[in-house]
Amino acid sequence: KANKKMAKEAASMQKKHLKEITDITKKQGSIFEKQTKGKKVTVEEAEKDTKLLDLVKDQTRQWTDLMNSQRKASWDMNKTHYAAQEDILKRLMTVAQAQQMKELEASFEKDNKDMKTTQAKVSVDTAKEVQADPSLKTKAEKDRRLREKNQANTKKFIEERKNLGFKQNKQREKLKKAHATQLEDLSKWVQTKIRNCDEEEKEIKYANKREAVV
Repeated sequence: KANKKMAKEAASMQKKHLKEITDITKKQGSIFEKQTKGKKVTVEEAEKDTKLLDLVKDQTRQWTDLMNSQRKASWDMNKTHYAAQEDILKRLMTVAQAQQMKELEASFEKDNKDMKTTQAKVSVDTAKEVQADPSLKTKAEKDRRLREKNQANTKKFIEERKNLGFKQNKQREKLKKAHATQLEDLSKWVQTKIRNCDEEEKEIKYANKREAVV
């Protein structure tokens, strides 16, 4: 919707500028013809005719002013559009990034759940293994062996959870950094576009180039 609005504004400005060029071309052509009475005038003849020379200078100034005015209008519109595009793209990018982070967290949750399921299975299998061990004759021996194995499992489980947490946090921070870079690159791109418009405007002003209908 915003892009359609910008395209409509650009087309409207282009149409307006074209009409301005057509109008000034007709107007200046008509005045010039009246001054020269429809005759072809050489450069040498024009330089000798003070009124004609003043007319040419005045028309050149008018045309130059129009070109400068149109360029400035285009630059201002482009800069406004770039700024608007930055806001739109930032909103879209932020929504997409939030979805990526949500999917990553969902993946982490699944990994955590799978790990807990695996660890629970290990605990159950350990208890079965101890109960089925023929070398353990009494209940006291089985309880002692189970306690030892559970302690070892608990230490292992804690280490597994810690390592997974470190891994997930690293992935999370990496994605956050990538998202920040994406937004920063977008801002840099927009600022470069706006700066290019400003620099082009400065160059035209500095050159102070006179223009006329060809």
